[in-house]
Amino acid sequence: MKRALFSAIASSLALLAILPACGDDDGGHAMPADASADVSAPDAGTPLPLDGGVDSGRSATGPIDRAGRFLVIRTLVAEQKRDAYNAARTFADHSGSSWAPDVSSRLERFDELDESADWSSPHALASVFLTDALLVDTGKASCTESPVDCPSYLDLETAAVGANATFGGRPPNDDAADAMLTLLVEGSGKYHAGCAADRSLCAVRDGVGPSAARRATNVFPYLAE
Repeated sequence: MKRALFSAIASSLALLAILPACGDDDGGHAMPADASADVSAPDAGTPLPLDGGVDSGRSATGPIDRAGRFLVIRTLVAEQKRDAYNAARTFADHSGSSWAPDVSSRLERFDELDESADWSSPHALASVFLTDALLVDTGKASCTESPVDCPSYLDLETAAVGANATFGGRPPNDDAADAMLTLLVEGSGKYHAGCAADRSLCAVRDGVGPSAARRATNVFPYLAE
């Protein structure tokens, strides 16, 4: 069953053209240092910064790449709509956007891969992923029990309100790909039974393990020990 599930997921990822080019890099290219600048939601009259440089081949103004949760644009947004998705304001209402139906339908397709309906309809994560931004609970401290391993990615998105165990965000060492794929395929219940606390228990894996010779710490500026 696991081999068949892995094969189905691999085929699905290939059809959606979402396999990362290397490691855990989203899309195989480095994100600009200011990729998250849009999350401040400036006023409509505020000029947007240049991004991408004069050789980018894109428009000279406005955001060209939104870096929120890992794999969202690659798995849930059709390729021909990604420019519009990237140019949109992060905290705008995207429920009527051209890519909203893509997000809903592709979430349902991932849920079908293990031949089990683990998510309700409409999908509980559709509205969450339409607003693609990392969530951080500043009232929670960073992981103190382990200076390196801290599976906090997607904790705020999947926990009951106020019940998240960690600060969320995305620590440098967290296996975001395995967490994301397992959550989409297996559902929140099975995800919290194992993968949420221990990434080695994720049922759906991308086959890419930790590649750094010295892993980062979970304390800013996240330098290796």
